Amino acid sequence: MRARTLLLIAALGIHGLAQAADLRVSEAWVRGTVTGQKNSPAYMVFEAPRATAIVGASSPRADKVELHEMQHPEGRDLMTMKRVERIEIPPGKPYKLIPLGSYIMLVGLKKGVDAGERIPITLQIEQDGKRSEVVVQAEGRSFYPGK
Repeated sequence: MRARTLLLIAALGIHGLAQAADLRVSEAWVRGTVTGQKNSPAYMVFEAPRATAIVGASSPRADKVELHEMQHPEGRDLMTMKRVERIEIPPGKPYKLIPLGSYIMLVGLKKGVDAGERIPITLQIEQDGKRSEVVVQAEGRSFYPGK
């Protein structure tokens, strides 16, 4: 039964959509890389009918995967990147990971990310104090916007 569920999740992820527990993930993508680049952000949209948190992630394409958010400290002109332990998904409305917002960082890429390829990312989620995983197939997109 567990193998069948994992196959279903993987099949849904191939189309950029995955669902586990009460979490729906869509529009998953990873920014393509240039030669020598070892890190790249991943973005996606979450929807859940109840309080949910992303509490970790992993990918076979990276040495580690971290949860990040951009912050604009008061009194400073520059935004800063901060690693966070969890990303809270409010119930009942879409929550987007976006550039200059919250995102998932693939650190220590084992090879570059090309436009059009699929990058598997396993998300660890928490709902009602219980943890589960969902596998997302994020699409590589061009490093250069509009190309």
